[in-house]
Amino acid sequence: MGSDSSSSFGDCPKAKKSKTSEEAISTSYWAHLPSVLLHDIFDLLNKEDRKNASAVCKHWRQNLFHPKWWPTMTFKIEQNNIQKARFYIYTFGKLVTEARIVLNSLSIECMEEFINLLQLLSENNNLKSLIVEPTHCRFEVPSKIIGSCDDPWNIMKLLRPCLPKLSTFSIGCIEDLTYFLDDILKNLSPSKVTHLGLASVKDDPVKYEVAYFDPEMIAPFTKL
Repeated sequence: MGSDSSSSFGDCPKAKKSKTSEEAISTSYWAHLPSVLLHDIFDLLNKEDRKNASAVCKHWRQNLFHPKWWPTMTFKIEQNNIQKARFYIYTFGKLVTEARIVLNSLSIECMEEFINLLQLLSENNNLKSLIVEPTHCRFEVPSKIIGSCDDPWNIMKLLRPCLPKLSTFSIGCIEDLTYFLDDILKNLSPSKVTHLGLASVKDDPVKYEVAYFDPEMIAPFTKL
């Protein structure tokens, strides 16, 4: 009759952890894996699986962008894809080893993004190849700076830090860059360069400035 009520509490089943709670804890563990370990995991995956795995969480997504998985990149800078171009520029500009730039050179907006990309490439220590493929043989210049200097976009200033690192370089037949051929050759490293494109197409085939450089400057480039 006088049963101990405490025994009844002892017989109560333990509270069960919710499945949602366990999943949240498990997910949080995965989300905090060290970057070194994530890189080892990603190394075992092909490109498509690596991209899918990066959707696990923000931390995994951030670790997807490592130079060894993005050695080559084509940057398409065209008026109909400026937003996409900006994403590629600011995500991969400092990562890639081989950069190919497809550019609408008569669009001021595209030229501005091209300059932003060159700025990032100039700070990229991985860069070994730079090929420019413009839609036209010249760079469009805003009317307010036309005639202000020989290089209104300061392209050579941005190219100079890139050139010593390159084994492959092409100006993409851009007439505007042929006026700096001597500067380009001085800054390239002859012992590294295996492919070099310095030819140009004239915007006005009748009236144009002759671009000249000393042929002896090519002599040290023995690997061409």
